[in-house]
Amino acid sequence: MTTEYPIVCILGRRGSGKSLFGVKLADDYHKSGITIFSNYNMTIPHHDIDFNELASFPEYLHDCVIFMDEMHIGSDAYDFWKQRVKNITDFITQIRKRRITLYYMTQVWKQVAKRLRDQTDYIFQCSNLQSNRFIVEIFDRYQVPPDDYITSIIYDGSKYYNMFDTNQLITMDE
Repeated sequence: MTTEYPIVCILGRRGSGKSLFGVKLADDYHKSGITIFSNYNMTIPHHDIDFNELASFPEYLHDCVIFMDEMHIGSDAYDFWKQRVKNITDFITQIRKRRITLYYMTQVWKQVAKRLRDQTDYIFQCSNLQSNRFIVEIFDRYQVPPDDYITSIIYDGSKYYNMFDTNQLITMDE
């Protein structure tokens, strides 16, 4: 990726390894000494954040990486008129100024608020291959033609399964 402090959508069907790949990335960032915030539980040291907190754009959010699972819940395309969704999409237009990278996961691209989709730099398309192996195809949204992925990653997810709860429900109340 060439964009500094990118906004990345990790996209895929149920069970395609989206949250698992988020854990892998969080582990990589943690090993680099980067502060991590997440709305889902993982054993990697991180700070908890929920959609409402994200929408408030707190002062302490800077120089970090944020992982938001099930983003269509907190920034639903059908709720674009709600203040929380507007605040989240306002927040993402400002994250570069605070040196923040954002990864968000969703099953359906169009369920996420359009203002967030429009700001997304990269799409990581996840698929479950077999035997704990996953493939992630990386698309640059600004590359022409947009259908061609710029690279792909195949990884063994087995070492990350015990680092999070794949059955954790993500809600607005967290």
